Amino acid sequence: MSTHLATLVLVPEQSLLTDEVRALIGSETPAGTVQVTPRGWRHAVEVYTGRVPAETPAPGESVSGYAIAALETENGGTSRIPDLMPNSLLIANQWEFERPLRMGETLTASSRIVDITERFGGRFGYSIDFRTESVYRDATGAVVARGGITMTQYDAARRAFRRGCWMTVDSSSIHEGDELPLLHIQPSLGMVIRFCALQWTFPVFFYDADAARAAGLPGTIVPGPLKVGLLYRAVDEWLGGAGWIRQVRAAHRRPDPTNSPIDIAGRVARVYEEGGKRRADLELAIINQEGQPSVRGFAVVEFH
Repeated sequence: MSTHLATLVLVPEQSLLTDEVRALIGSETPAGTVQVTPRGWRHAVEVYTGRVPAETPAPGESVSGYAIAALETENGGTSRIPDLMPNSLLIANQWEFERPLRMGETLTASSRIVDITERFGGRFGYSIDFRTESVYRDATGAVVARGGITMTQYDAARRAFRRGCWMTVDSSSIHEGDELPLLHIQPSLGMVIRFCALQWTFPVFFYDADAARAAGLPGTIVPGPLKVGLLYRAVDEWLGGAGWIRQVRAAHRRPDPTNSPIDIAGRVARVYEEGGKRRADLELAIINQEGQPSVRGFAVVEFH
């Protein structure tokens, strides 16, 4: 008998993806302003790296992309998603940068629903997926960064289960196939709670084991946006001062329980020139203690 979890799909009599719901595709939240602040940047760096920065960049200086997590909190990009089903979970997200964020800058933020789809089968049975995008623009209207998430909504009650060391990289020596050093992390419940405080959102299944199991999860889990930030950390520590991260994204394959060790692995998939700049595409993965990939990731870096 297979040891994998198999799901009995229970489908509602009528599709929840009605014309009224489809009409939400393309709808935007009113534009507002967000700011890259020392407090938000320091808090984000502490959450993702576990280190308190010794110094704060001066106004106008480039800062690490972790700061986008604080901007997403201010922007509230998922507020327009309707509650069609009782349970929800993030299944994919990405950060993308046109240039590094700068300390103290004020950006105009807007968000929109990019797509809504329904799924049949899989881990959640019948589910509805919402893909949203937040866009951050500077005073000239130029896009500085984008943040994207995909949330799935499902009904846990309608599912039936049966058991079945870092150095600054030398960009001139980077070649396709090179592997990034493994980053070993054990995300604790404390790290998860600090992340929830950074985002100022507290889904109960992140810290209450009984609530997590009621939602069909194995127990308390590491939030998806926290994991994309850990992918960013692995690339950032490998890259050092040799360049900056243009994009990082993640597809979440299975949950990672809190307090369980994970390894973040990566390899250089492609090195190329674009727009007069030397860049590299990276393939990334988070590997759980059973040796299974829980996250498949991708990043683009640009060398100085």
